[in-house]
Amino acid sequence: MTALNDPRLDIQTQAPIQHMPTRLDSFEAAFAVGPTLTELVGKFLDYSRYELRSAERTVQKQRDCLSWIQRDLPHIIRPEQISLDDVTLLKKRVFARGASEARANSMIFVLRAFLRYCRKVHMLTTLDPKDIAPVKIPRRRVLFLTPDEIRRFLAVIPRTLQGGRFMALVQVLLATGMRISEALSLNRNDIDWERRQATIIGKGNKERTVFFSAESLEWLKQYLAHRHDNCEALFATFGEATRLKPTDVHRPFKRYRQRAGITKKLTPHILRHTMATTLSHNGCDIKHIRDLLGHSDISITADFYLGTDDRVLRDVHERYLRFVWAHKCKSRRKTGGFVLANNLLRISTIVAF
Repeated sequence: MTALNDPRLDIQTQAPIQHMPTRLDSFEAAFAVGPTLTELVGKFLDYSRYELRSAERTVQKQRDCLSWIQRDLPHIIRPEQISLDDVTLLKKRVFARGASEARANSMIFVLRAFLRYCRKVHMLTTLDPKDIAPVKIPRRRVLFLTPDEIRRFLAVIPRTLQGGRFMALVQVLLATGMRISEALSLNRNDIDWERRQATIIGKGNKERTVFFSAESLEWLKQYLAHRHDNCEALFATFGEATRLKPTDVHRPFKRYRQRAGITKKLTPHILRHTMATTLSHNGCDIKHIRDLLGHSDISITADFYLGTDDRVLRDVHERYLRFVWAHKCKSRRKTGGFVLANNLLRISTIVAF
């Protein structure tokens, strides 16, 4: 057989044709000898924990996502079987459960990391992770609380044992800008009360220092004074004390938001946005905001965490938008026009008709 007739070579380049996975390949892969998907999931989680040194909550998130992937794609026995059609089916079933775009992308990113592991460590011929596109998330305005909304929200929190714990948590989130998982992972002895700071391990297993306000520490002291347990967690349940979980705080956020008459969405992460936006409105350098939030990419801070106050925009619009007529004209068609005086940039532009 000549090179021109060889079906394994590209006719124009004479290079070997790259094989693309098909449904037949998936069928054959199911009966091939090699590790199964279930076997590789366990090894991948160990690899993430001990080789990549991922944070424990990251490993837990990977475990949860891979469990859902196995439930949504029960016909997949080996990772070599996964095709782009399966990825589309996965997204379809995730959205059918009412999950958000962010939740769907969490599963996609974990799937891509798992396939990279299969290719790199076990040398398996799987779908290229680069071919798996994440779900497009519509850009929306950054939500945050105004100073008035903060006052109204804090005012409706009752001064009870549970209310005191919730107030302490809210004050800590507003002062530090921590993620809820970071705040709930704190232990009592993690706080340097004199320097009003703590060192935490954040997202991506990155270490950073967070700083408390005097008010947040005062609420923490009042809350801890009513604790008589030996649980090391800073925020713990009452009764048989165990560490508070993120799911434990969703209901009080919703309850007190409604009591305060706040119509916008209010979650622990909105308080993180509020802290960042407040710093920005008060003139803080965005680089410092990035570091306080624990971001590695400043564009994430700018695009997803800094909100814009409509009152500020209205003030800017009224202060800097000035149209001044250049001169009166007999014939507007010939010489008419106006000058746009931009007080902010100190530029005048002639716009002729």
